[in-house]
Amino acid sequence: MHRYRVEALESGKVYPIYEPLSQEQMYDDEWKKELGSTESFSFTIPIESELLLVLNPLSTKIRIYDGDDEKFEGRVISDKRDMVNTGMVQTAGPESYLSDSQQPPFQYSGTIEGFMQMLFDVHNSQNDVKFTVGTVTVTDPNDNIVRTLNQYADTLTVLREKTEGMLGGWLRFRRQSEMRYAVDYQWDYGQNNQIIRFSENLLDIQSTKAPENFFTRLIPLGSELDANDTTDLPQYVTIKSVNEGMDYLENADLRERYGIITKVEQWKDVTEPANLLRKAQQYMEEYTDFPKTFEISAVDLSYIEDMDELEIGKMTHISSPPNNLEADYLLAQKTIHITQPANDKIILGEVQHTLTQETVKNESQTSQTIKDVKTDANNTIVQTGMTISGAKGGYVVLDSYDDQGNATAPWQILIMDSQDKKTAKNVIRLNQNGIGFSTDGYDGEYRNAWTIDGTLNADFIRTGDLVLGGTVYNKDGSIIIKNASDSIIGRWDKDGLMIKKGSIEGASISAGSFYADDESLSFGSFSVSNEGKVIEAPGFKITVGPDGQTDSALIAYQGNFGIVNIENDIYFDDSWTEGMSLLDMLKDLYDRSSQA
Repeated sequence: MHRYRVEALESGKVYPIYEPLSQEQMYDDEWKKELGSTESFSFTIPIESELLLVLNPLSTKIRIYDGDDEKFEGRVISDKRDMVNTGMVQTAGPESYLSDSQQPPFQYSGTIEGFMQMLFDVHNSQNDVKFTVGTVTVTDPNDNIVRTLNQYADTLTVLREKTEGMLGGWLRFRRQSEMRYAVDYQWDYGQNNQIIRFSENLLDIQSTKAPENFFTRLIPLGSELDANDTTDLPQYVTIKSVNEGMDYLENADLRERYGIITKVEQWKDVTEPANLLRKAQQYMEEYTDFPKTFEISAVDLSYIEDMDELEIGKMTHISSPPNNLEADYLLAQKTIHITQPANDKIILGEVQHTLTQETVKNESQTSQTIKDVKTDANNTIVQTGMTISGAKGGYVVLDSYDDQGNATAPWQILIMDSQDKKTAKNVIRLNQNGIGFSTDGYDGEYRNAWTIDGTLNADFIRTGDLVLGGTVYNKDGSIIIKNASDSIIGRWDKDGLMIKKGSIEGASISAGSFYADDESLSFGSFSVSNEGKVIEAPGFKITVGPDGQTDSALIAYQGNFGIVNIENDIYFDDSWTEGMSLLDMLKDLYDRSSQA
């Protein structure tokens, strides 16, 4: 028979919460044990209890004793109060301490025990609560496991995912001494002596055939192979070479009844096809029909008789002739209500997931995949991230949402002055189209951009020296200026400076063999000075050679200079020169200056 009592430990003092045959200080209690999940204990305390002033999250420990045997130790993780100040307390078992430490990225190859101890060593270096490896009976066909972690993750998550999640079996946590625990890893933990019998301690039974994970054909995959030159797609170890060229196994009887229902199962640490085939065959032997879950309401006779209690993780025999059930099942979940044992419940057999739960699980796995991709991308820009996200401010974001707000695979990197692209003002975007700069927010105008084809678009460039061409690039440099109609209006290249429209301002102009100022003009072998002919009009000054015999002229207009060729007919845009050749224009200017 059980004689449970519950205590709270805070600041070195012990506070009773519940004792048999005494005034209760708790109610609505639930002690839940489930394979693959953290053990928990929750309860409610009345408003007049002194414990309302004692219990503190993460500090207070809760212990459950059966007589003098400690059965549970956990820490308070939440202390909620309702509108009348009733306290609702939630505690988590010792494995929750492993969530306090973080595992750095790693690559591991070795034994299961060595892998677990590696994780515990990292945890123990970060936390006062220590863990060590206990009894390990789970084995791997290769006697060697390979595990990789690409991002930081808490120790408990890594431990469960890379042991139970990949090899099967179950972890169990045992307290060895104060602040020290051992972790066992076994296929199961023996046999319960107590039998669940119809009309004896079996109160209710519900069985469910769950087709969500059902299959008739299995495609087993091993570890991922290294990339090769023939394809960029991922390749895996398969059973083709040891299974008559087929990459799958099939249950002929189930296929006859239900048709072909294919499932893919991967053993990431298996590198040999023969070992993979053996694991797949063992896996298929467990599936002879739809897997069943039995939810059983039963009385644990250890409450009223002198016998061993039903323990989680142990095989349990069920005898129920009306249900045509006579078999051993793993006790996967047990819920205990210390103050109301009639509400206890146990679940035997594999705990099946509903379709809704499977959807949530798949979404979680997709999210984790994106998270891994994000981490890998961050690893490639770690130095940039350290600079921009450091003490100087700024945020580096791997964007996994499109411009319509839909979740997608990461497609661009954003460097912003805010974590949210909706509120950011200064934004740098890097994607397959290039890199853009905006000071008007994510949706604002990107006035400066460098497209993937090498085109640099900028409203302004500020630099000391702008070098175009040269021996480094083995090219001649050039500057080309176009108008809004895409017509060239100016060019500066190795052949000189050409301006089709506009003017060159300044008191003097020097360009190779061309020189001009108020006193003289020189262009190659041709030159003219103040001794030459000068024609002036309001705002104009035209200088040509003596008696107009030269083939070129210097035209000055309000301090602006230009050189023209007299032999060609040149027409200007001004209305007063419409239809005039250069000589006609010079004559007209001469006549005007003579009459002035």
